[in-house]
Amino acid sequence: MTTTHVVSLALSKKLREVGYEQRGEFWWWINKLSNVSKPLIHNFYAEKQTNSPKELANWNCIVAPIASEIMERLPACIDLGDYCSHLKVFKNEHLNSFCVEYPDIFDSGYEDNNLCNACAKMYIYLAENGLLEKETQ
Repeated sequence: MTTTHVVSLALSKKLREVGYEQRGEFWWWINKLSNVSKPLIHNFYAEKQTNSPKELANWNCIVAPIASEIMERLPACIDLGDYCSHLKVFKNEHLNSFCVEYPDIFDSGYEDNNLCNACAKMYIYLAENGLLEKETQ
């Protein structure tokens, strides 16, 4: 697993700020003493069971979601009253980037060369603008 398979640390922090549930298989572990961060494949809850509280006390853990985890939490469509704007995810071959959008609502959507980051940017936008249903947050 490499960092391209998960949301960046900066966006993971922002996801946590907007209320993204801190549950997943991949985590950013930030050492509070050295400020070193690293993504781990381990499940955080299993780590809690196998490491002493003293060992874990030096780490701040933030979920590092993969694209499918975020897409499961994005609404399939956003109700605009008369019609619904459906989620669209595609790869822009000319820019070698991924785009996540609701075409009838947003002009450009969110692009990134990392699909996880593009999905995270859309989730953050929807959360900040009250466009996520309670059960998807």
